[in-house]
Amino acid sequence: MKIKLLFFIAALLIFFLQSSSQSISPKGNLFIIGGGDRSLTLMQSLISTAKLDNKDYIAVLPMSSAEPDSSYFYIKTDLEQVCNNTIANLNFTTAQVRNQ
Repeated sequence: MKIKLLFFIAALLIFFLQSSSQSISPKGNLFIIGGGDRSLTLMQSLISTAKLDNKDYIAVLPMSSAEPDSSYFYIKTDLEQVCNNTIANLNFTTAQVRNQ
């Protein structure tokens, strides 16, 4: 009896895991850029990969930089060369995150 019950539970778990993973579909793309120079070709590739519509937003998360405001300024400058989308700076500090 225990073996049948364990088999049933395992089969049920597999069924739910498969059905839940099939219902989740990606809603976008993630294109991560580290420090250093960003060529025009790289920036065009980023925009192409994102498949942005004219009304889509670009969110920049510069928290890993020692100078997040400068990082945002330079990535925004690079992005503006290849698109006309709204570019938002989402810079959260540790204190802000902990207060939520």
